[in-house]
Amino acid sequence: MATSVLAIGASLGVRDFGPVDEPRFALVATQMVATGSSLFPRRGAELHPDKRLFMWISAALLSLTQNLRTAVLAPSLVSGVAYVWMAFHLGTRNGGRVR
Repeated sequence: MATSVLAIGASLGVRDFGPVDEPRFALVATQMVATGSSLFPRRGAELHPDKRLFMWISAALLSLTQNLRTAVLAPSLVSGVAYVWMAFHLGTRNGGRVR
């Protein structure tokens, strides 16, 4: 598990946002925190209904950490580690036998 956290999280503080989606997510999270309107995430005046849970988590992390990069990239780290844990758990259940 620690290996997966290191492998997935190695680039958390070093890389910039991706070319298309991550700057948009950062803008939505920033606007949610600035306006206090978190029920319906918006980018400018445009409603941004996609990935609403991700946007809520990013906005909450931005409020807590005041670090935009961490707020946008940390939810991916947590979900990636959760997927690795679930795959490991499912693979070792019942001695690894398929029913």
